[in-house]
Amino acid sequence: MQVGCQGLIDFSHSNQRLVFLSSFDNIEVIPVLHRNTISFIGMEKRDKYLAARVLEDKFVTLDKHNVLRTWGVLTGKIRMQWNLRDNNTG
Repeated sequence: MQVGCQGLIDFSHSNQRLVFLSSFDNIEVIPVLHRNTISFIGMEKRDKYLAARVLEDKFVTLDKHNVLRTWGVLTGKIRMQWNLRDNNTG
């Protein structure tokens, strides 16, 4: 019989990290590095945006021209785009 730690690796969707038990006293939490370098198709330089946020599997931005865009986090492809200035009823 072999005594040891749990050797399974778990992926946390909530914080996008790999998690595993490295010893009986330690849990290792490791970021998935390739996700930090993904390029979003059609995205301008970061200073052109007023706000950006990751919501579940989407990256959402609001630019200085009142355009709201969403990209898929895993693919980098644009999903939707709304011009909020065109929808202004005030």
